[in-house]
Amino acid sequence: MTREMVELAALAEKLRGYLELVFAANLFFSIGLMLGGYWLVTFSLFVIFELGASLHAWLAAVVANFALAALAAWLLSRVSPGAVRRAWALGGLRSLLALAPFVVLYALPYPTPYVYAVLWVPALGIYHLILYAFARGARHSKLFLLSALLILLGSPAPLCIALQQAQGSADSLAFLFTPILGLGIVLLSYFVSALYGLWLAKGCLESGE
Repeated sequence: MTREMVELAALAEKLRGYLELVFAANLFFSIGLMLGGYWLVTFSLFVIFELGASLHAWLAAVVANFALAALAAWLLSRVSPGAVRRAWALGGLRSLLALAPFVVLYALPYPTPYVYAVLWVPALGIYHLILYAFARGARHSKLFLLSALLILLGSPAPLCIALQQAQGSADSLAFLFTPILGLGIVLLSYFVSALYGLWLAKGCLESGE
């Protein structure tokens, strides 16, 4: 009887780890889709209404983005198991403290306002790095670390292009596609991180790690 209880407890632990990682991977997929749709619409509206040089417009867009991301995460948590939902609820509260990079980076002066169009990319990378620090030790924390590193490695490209606007070496077409370049880097980072999470979930279910 005792042996059966031990085996049952081990199976329960495997399933808990599997569900935690699958939900984390699904969160990256879902938030990535939301980010893609939201920023494509936002970039289009900014170009149509010529809001690209407005700091207030970019700040409003970033705030709205996080509101939508929080809503998406909450909706996903409602269809997740109770134990996973409680773990991510704590992470959600801590994630509010990780918004500091956005506040700091957007408060600094820059030689051209076009930097604000892509500043959210490195800020998002630092944001994920802070989330990793908060969740360190949890199974899903590695997903935050991987996404942070990939985003930070890719963020210099759109930043350099945006900074060239101040030197007049890039035209309006380059500015139009610069934030889309940043969005592509983020979406690819999310995709790789989600696949990594599913790979970890498979290993967790099979080995019980």
